[in-house]
Amino acid sequence: MTYDHSLDDTHVDDLLRRLVQYGGTELRLTAGSPPLIVEQADRHPLSAEILLPTQVERLCYDVLADVQITEYEAQGEFRFVYPLPRCGEFQAHFWRTENGPDALFQRI
Repeated sequence: MTYDHSLDDTHVDDLLRRLVQYGGTELRLTAGSPPLIVEQADRHPLSAEILLPTQVERLCYDVLADVQITEYEAQGEFRFVYPLPRCGEFQAHFWRTENGPDALFQRI
């Protein structure tokens, strides 16, 4: 279930497609951990590469409009529905922790 590309060159859409391909229900992006797919309460790392806070932030910002980024930065969290053609819709939640940004995408 590994992802064989550098996370620096990855768009969150690529990770969400992998989630759908493997039948997972959630994609978790947490600084200090690899990207994780959750499938029936089991967590599967997508990469041996550990996400840096800047990578999590970039993956999140890639799918937000400028006004949404402004709201996220002001509030410290942001929720929205993210549609991905041929894969469905995902409930997305971005928030800040003391370790950096976290993100959760859940299949709807």
